[in-house]
Amino acid sequence: MLKYEDLVSELQQRPLDERLSLLQVLAQSIQKEIKSAAVLMGTPAERLRGIAKPEGPLPSDEALEEMRFNDMLQKYS
Repeated sequence: MLKYEDLVSELQQRPLDERLSLLQVLAQSIQKEIKSAAVLMGTPAERLRGIAKPEGPLPSDEALEEMRFNDMLQKYS
């Protein structure tokens, strides 16, 4: 297997049409990998699903009202 530097040196000596063809093949290969990774990761909306979900059970209505009251009391006092 060629080292990276040797490969670059070899490619620079190739004719332009071969390098362009190689560039096209590499671009297609990279696009396939990016698409595969995107499919595995999901859409941005799917990745955000559940981001605001609390760790434990949801507080009761009374507990929420008390939190709101305490926040207002702290803010305006």
